[in-house]
Amino acid sequence: MKKLLIFTILSVIFAIPKVNEITLSNGIEVLSRESNNEIVGLVIFIRGGAMNLTNETQGVEKLLINTMLEASANFPKDALLDLQAKYHTEFEAKVGYDYSTIRMKCLRKYWDESLEILSDLLRNPLLLDVDIQKVKQNLLTDIAERSAQADNWIYHLANRDLLKNHPYENHSGGTEQTINLLGREDLLSHYESIFQGSQMLISVVGKIANSQLQNDLENAFGWLAEGDYTIVLPPPFEKKTQNSVQFEQRDIPTNYILGKYISPNLHSDDNLPLRVGTYILRDRFFKRLRSELHLTYSVRASLTESLSPYGSIYITTTNPEKAMPEMFDVIQNMIENPVSQKEIIGTAETSATYNLMREQSVISQAITLGRYEIVGTGWKQYYDLLDNAATVNSEQISTVFERYFRNYMFGVVGGNIEHSTFNIER
Repeated sequence: MKKLLIFTILSVIFAIPKVNEITLSNGIEVLSRESNNEIVGLVIFIRGGAMNLTNETQGVEKLLINTMLEASANFPKDALLDLQAKYHTEFEAKVGYDYSTIRMKCLRKYWDESLEILSDLLRNPLLLDVDIQKVKQNLLTDIAERSAQADNWIYHLANRDLLKNHPYENHSGGTEQTINLLGREDLLSHYESIFQGSQMLISVVGKIANSQLQNDLENAFGWLAEGDYTIVLPPPFEKKTQNSVQFEQRDIPTNYILGKYISPNLHSDDNLPLRVGTYILRDRFFKRLRSELHLTYSVRASLTESLSPYGSIYITTTNPEKAMPEMFDVIQNMIENPVSQKEIIGTAETSATYNLMREQSVISQAITLGRYEIVGTGWKQYYDLLDNAATVNSEQISTVFERYFRNYMFGVVGGNIEHSTFNIER
């Protein structure tokens, strides 16, 4: 009876919304979802991510799209800032492994004005040297903070082994060397290579009728050429046969430890049981390592959503020699001892609530639609995964844990730690 109740709750909360799918005249795919929210979120996705970069052009896309948002021919900097304040409109650019995004959040009553600005920022960016230098400095500051913060640096260390010889090895944020060498001509060249309709997807959530939206987007972005972009998927990560550790010693009060492992993508049947199992693992880590043993203030397990995905386990602790065996023991326990269906259903309900809260903003909703359209089987998969989480069984979880929780690539920053701490094998 309880299982039926949970299924009913999930189906009510996560009923698949009505999403309109259209394609503009120049090949831009559009996903739109009407809502009663007076705030509108629009996200432009540029496919490719790290696949758009080379070793020499690391960071060029981030530098380009951030500089584009500084000023355009019809909206120079001071006028742009004044209008953004007047219309309460926000623009933001982000980059990642599989795509970059340009985001706009605005009030519904200023949709027309905000869309006109965004269109001009993309069509007629000034890319002034002063703005390029400003954005460069911001990127260089980000790069410096990568290594300065131990909690960030462990990701870089783990990636040395995970991303070796993979397109993701080209860092979307750039390196100090590449950022310093990039110039305006590099930005113009990259602009010409990525701003084409066939490479783009637009996701919109807000109080705009679908009948109006297509016309608005045609007027705003129809000037882009369709181009001939072909989707090329990144290869799988190189398979590992044993654990590896990238360690950096620092005189700091605690140790930061991150272990990555290769996981299945969203097209795999293994993804859902591994996802549900990871939620349960996260809770069990917290209970054992923090609540019972007091070995940490932060411990977690996570799973990424990318075309070449990975999972990870993380802890910060002053006693890694004791903490790491405990973490491995929790994982082994989930392999050898069936997880109860009650725990699976409870976890499905909790994760459903978390995702519902995370999807409150229109920008978050628009990003989710686009992300699953690009890295998954389509935007509907997000809701299918939520609805089907409670159908996972203990045997599936045990099987995927046995299959994927092995051959970790660790990034570690801290004091002296015995490397044997990370070589526990099942």
